[in-house]
Amino acid sequence: LTPVEAATHGTYVALGDSYSSGVGAEATVADHNPLSGCQRTSKAYYHQVAKAFPFKSTAFWACAGATTRSVLSGKSGEPSQLNRIDGGTSLITISVGGNDVGFSKVIAGCVLKLPWSRSCTEQGGDVATRMAELRRTLPDLYNRIIAKAPKARIIVMGYPRPYSEVDGARGDNISVGDQQWLNARARDLNELIRQTVAEADERVA
Repeated sequence: LTPVEAATHGTYVALGDSYSSGVGAEATVADHNPLSGCQRTSKAYYHQVAKAFPFKSTAFWACAGATTRSVLSGKSGEPSQLNRIDGGTSLITISVGGNDVGFSKVIAGCVLKLPWSRSCTEQGGDVATRMAELRRTLPDLYNRIIAKAPKARIIVMGYPRPYSEVDGARGDNISVGDQQWLNARARDLNELIRQTVAEADERVA
């Protein structure tokens, strides 16, 4: 089989966090449903992938706020995302790790600048601790995904650079220095993910 044939002969399953569920890409009334805990939207990339290739079937199980732990145990009243894949899964896409590191809380602290909150750089120690924990838990998650869907091609995605590093761009209430610091932490996260994926590739090979 060609790589495309191998990846499309079975089921495509989209897993992960808000970057995969489509938070921020709301386009319909249903996308804004407050009862939707996982916040899956009609503009999530899953829909484009599902339409682009002739999969046997497709499934969309990414969930906003997901961590490596909740991918395994479930979130927002839903069961484990891991249990959504099996031997018939031929393609998996996943983004996970940002919530483990707590980036949304870190960014909120930088932007809001509440009197009792710490500055961006003062959060560095906590971020580093959570990064070290992710470096331990992420390989285990990948191993479990591979074991559950041994024939699947797995595409692991990183995260975009959150800030433009230009003062006042898009109304950002944050200094250029803090933007640069946050972008650097995003690069650290992406490098951690890249290294972990490379190691998983070597184990599979």
